[in-house]
Amino acid sequence: MIAPAYRAGTLMGRFGMALYEHTRDTHPQTLFGVISCVPAHVGFFQRFGYRQIGAVFTHSAAGLTVPMAVALYDQEHFRRVGCRVHKVCPHQDTTSSDWFARTFAEFESDACTIT
Repeated sequence: MIAPAYRAGTLMGRFGMALYEHTRDTHPQTLFGVISCVPAHVGFFQRFGYRQIGAVFTHSAAGLTVPMAVALYDQEHFRRVGCRVHKVCPHQDTTSSDWFARTFAEFESDACTIT
C-alpha cells in the first residue's frame, strides 16, 4: 500500500520501470507479462504497455477483474502508447508482437471494455 501523500508522485512509475528491467535482465526468455487487475488500475497498467486480453470477469476476492498482458519486447507498442519502457527495451521482437496482435485482436484498443 502506498501512503496517500506519495500516490501522485513517480514512485509507481519508477517501480514499474525497475520491474521491467529486472525481468529483462534476469529472465530474457520471458516474452509476456500477464496480470489481472481491478478496473480502477487499468489506466496505470496501460501506460506501461499492458493491453486487455480477455473479457472482464468476477474474481471471488477482488470483484470485477480485467485480464491484461504486455509483450515485453514490443518497442513499437511502447512508443505508440507513450511508455518510457521503449527506451530500455533492447529490441523489437516481431514474432511475439505479431502473435500477440493476432491472438488478442478483438481486444486491440487502448480502451478497457468493462461491461
